[in-house]
Amino acid sequence: MPHETHVDVDLGLVKVIYHGVVTVEEREAVRVETAHLVNDYNLKCILVDMRQCEMCLSTIDIFHFGQTFDEVNLPPDLKICGIILPDDEDDKLLETVALSRGTNLRYFTEYEKALRWLDLE
Repeated sequence: MPHETHVDVDLGLVKVIYHGVVTVEEREAVRVETAHLVNDYNLKCILVDMRQCEMCLSTIDIFHFGQTFDEVNLPPDLKICGIILPDDEDDKLLETVALSRGTNLRYFTEYEKALRWLDLE
């Protein structure tokens, strides 16, 4: 699978690093895996680095993915932060959809800004 997942209990964080080509099925599977880790370890943040991958998602896939975060039983106070390339319009759309559904999700192009938003710096 084109990702790595790391748990940092001290920081209260799950970090996911995607690489290579990623499909919607893989992204959904990672979200389920990450939700289990968040709940098992009582974590407060997810950091997703997508700067080294190519997402193969249609606009419909993105919209559906953004609408369905509540289906994986994430805590309501969870912060989800993605690090993307500046021209990543797909994940900017995902952010808009997820925010409109009540998911605390933000995307940044700079790692340091992402950590500040998560209060981890």
